[in-house]
Amino acid sequence: MPRLIISKFTLVLPLLALLTLAANAGAPTPVPTEGPTRLVAAWEPVDTVLVRWPPAHPPIVYTEIDEAASLTFLVANNSQRDAAIGYCSSLGIPESRLNFVFTGQVSLWPRDWGPYCVFTDDGAMVLADPLWNGYPYAGQYCATPTGNFTPNNPADATANATVAAALGLARTPLTFYATGGNLLSDGHGRAFSSCLMVSENLPLMTEAQLKSDAQAQMGVTDWTILSNWETYGIQHVDCWAKWVDEETVLVKRPPPGHPETAPTEANVALLESMTTPWGNPYTIIRVDTPPYSGNNLANYLNSYIVNDRVLVPTFGIGADEAALQIYRDAMPGYRVVGVPHAGFYNHTDAVHCRVRSIHDREMLRIAHPRIRADQPLNAPIEARAFIDDRSDAGVIDSATNLLWRERGLLEWRTTPLPLAPAHGPRWRAAFIDAMPSPTEIEYYIDAADNSGRRAFMPPVGAHGPQRFLATDGGLRIVPLDLPAAVAPGAAPGAHSAAAIRIDPGADTLDPGSVTAHLRPRPGAPITDIPMQPDANGDFTAALPAFDCADAPELHFTAATTLGAQRRWPALASTAYAFPVVEPATTTLLAAAFDSPTLPDGFTATGLWTITQSCPPPGDACGAPTTPGAHHAAFVDTNSCTYNTGQTEAGDLTRPPGAVAPAAVA
Repeated sequence: MPRLIISKFTLVLPLLALLTLAANAGAPTPVPTEGPTRLVAAWEPVDTVLVRWPPAHPPIVYTEIDEAASLTFLVANNSQRDAAIGYCSSLGIPESRLNFVFTGQVSLWPRDWGPYCVFTDDGAMVLADPLWNGYPYAGQYCATPTGNFTPNNPADATANATVAAALGLARTPLTFYATGGNLLSDGHGRAFSSCLMVSENLPLMTEAQLKSDAQAQMGVTDWTILSNWETYGIQHVDCWAKWVDEETVLVKRPPPGHPETAPTEANVALLESMTTPWGNPYTIIRVDTPPYSGNNLANYLNSYIVNDRVLVPTFGIGADEAALQIYRDAMPGYRVVGVPHAGFYNHTDAVHCRVRSIHDREMLRIAHPRIRADQPLNAPIEARAFIDDRSDAGVIDSATNLLWRERGLLEWRTTPLPLAPAHGPRWRAAFIDAMPSPTEIEYYIDAADNSGRRAFMPPVGAHGPQRFLATDGGLRIVPLDLPAAVAPGAAPGAHSAAAIRIDPGADTLDPGSVTAHLRPRPGAPITDIPMQPDANGDFTAALPAFDCADAPELHFTAATTLGAQRRWPALASTAYAFPVVEPATTTLLAAAFDSPTLPDGFTATGLWTITQSCPPPGDACGAPTTPGAHHAAFVDTNSCTYNTGQTEAGDLTRPPGAVAPAAVA
């Protein structure tokens, strides 16, 4: 058993705190579904970050964490401690800023075996310690329990008790397996995991018992179980999605035909059917994850939020910058840092897997249902917030305010945010002034308590404020028929249309102003497409064909005869996005495979044959076929043509979600 030693551990009081999201004027106040016990979310204030020694990250990860919070190295002995001090000194991080816990030689992944931060019903933060037995692997079938575990490191199973004692926190043992990379929390009682979490625990308990224990021990009142997506792997949800707040989630988008595409889209459909803790639909933002090595997909979702910044793995491919820009757009004001993967990370193991946050046990937390929808003119707009000081030192009323301004102005207007008992304990409310004309409003919340903590909503405050529109209820653009997905190139369904309806209200529409604005992929130039009215008076725009690599974005504009402009979606930072995907089932003339037989689910008739000769020329959705590779072709292999002197017919079909064709002859 390793000896308990704490070396230079210093409590760091972060300046940033969890801030969730605002309520609309006149709407009932939704209350977060929290029980007496609450599992902390990733974006809440971080005090220190557990990392193991020897190094498991590129140097930039250590310097960024040091700037945002503090580093706590898990070391096996004094020799490792001294090596970590020397390494950090070479990065400009002094020994005085480092913390050490002697745990024995733990593995690279404190995310998975490490502790969860949980607030109990008495307001204290404890470290919840899950059962640990290594890594189970499974395919895409959720009902099959898995007994396939990678070898377990014994030090991992005992380290949490040592960490809890070193940090002066109580440890709560859990009765179930809860691999950290496969459990993400929204901070309001909801958690997300792949169904491998259920399979892993079936030798111990039923799914119902698992959820009951998680509610009692971690405060998870709503555990959403997603379908597995990897053909065979650890199925960790932190490689599939990233919740950046309780209403916004980034989700990977595999390329068309990749084995993960079909289960991923099924899980996205599930998310689309759900509502957030505030009763709104989730904002789901897709991140294209093309292969970076063979069929392995860029692991952009395995990012790590630490207070005011997010560390995103990059893979040395063209899609890196687009992924970083999506993070910048989704998390305005945060410092977005790309972390090169080479020598460290892969498609199932990156930044998030190798760190574990220890959150601020006395955090100043702000939960706030943001003002999302358009608001009416000539009426004050209410913003409400739940502010909880876990230090119990007391919130400072005079330092707790709503700050707002018309977008484009420099000065913020400060409105006190007093207690509002009608909304419940710890709720506060204030009003933004009525707007006499259409205006885009920016706002954030600033709070302080007597412990010296200060918190903002959003967490970066004025650097990334929330925005909404105050409008006059006149001219409105109503989406009518927008493409959910289109097929590439000349495939069936490749060409599509977008239709909208204009509700002029009290205004008069300028019919020549109705325009669709199309960007084939993030960062590409925008093409303006004039929209024409149909027999019903609705407006339609024909869309061009797209390439497989495209990720189209649309927005629409219209104007009144007096020149008033309208946009849909309303905010300039948003657009309607849809994927380019192949038809669910396709009849092909040639397709490449990895073996001399057809994959499961494919059928072939007529002249169709598997051959290494007669190579096809390539396909819009994939690279040209490698010479000598096995592929299916509708040919007489003696002549490499289908001209046999008689009529020939046959079909090659593939099931939904199968590999994309390498060529279409």
